[in-house]
Amino acid sequence: MLSGFGDSVDIQCKYGTDSWIPVDSVYQCRLQNTLNIKSRESAVINSVNGSHSSGKSNADVTGFWSWDSSCVIEYFPRNLDNIFTNLKTIGIWEGRLKEIQQSDLRPFTKLVDLSLSNNNIEFLEDGLFAYNPELEYVGFASNKIIHIGSQVFDNLNK
Repeated sequence: MLSGFGDSVDIQCKYGTDSWIPVDSVYQCRLQNTLNIKSRESAVINSVNGSHSSGKSNADVTGFWSWDSSCVIEYFPRNLDNIFTNLKTIGIWEGRLKEIQQSDLRPFTKLVDLSLSNNNIEFLEDGLFAYNPELEYVGFASNKIIHIGSQVFDNLNK
C-alpha cells in the first residue's frame, strides 16, 4: 500500500476478455491489489504485474477496472496511458475518487466508456471531456455531485 508525497504505485492485474457495452470485446486489466492513493503525487502508476493471456501484451489492453471498496483511490491514476496505450474503457467503482479533471482524461482520446460510479466526486469541471470525442457512455451514479460545469458534454456527439 502506498501513500504520501512522490510515491509511485505498482498494480497487479488479472487479465482477461469480457464483453462490455458499448465496447463489444474488451481485453482488460482488472485491478487485484489494494491501493492507497491519497494525493495527486502518489497517483503515478509505476509498473503493472500480472500474467497476460496467451499472445497478449499491455498494447492489447483496452480496459482498466477497479471495483474494490478496500481501495482508496482519491485521485485518478496517472501514467495509465503510457502503460496501456489503447484504453477504450476505464472504470473505478467504490474507490473514493474525490475528483476527475480534464487533465486526467486528456491522454485518452480513444475512450468510449468512463464509469466512475460509487465515489465521492462533487464537481464536473467545464469542458471535462474536451479531449474525449469517442466517449459514448459516462457513468457517475452514486457520487456526491453538486456542480456540473458548462460545456461538460458539448464535445460528445455519440
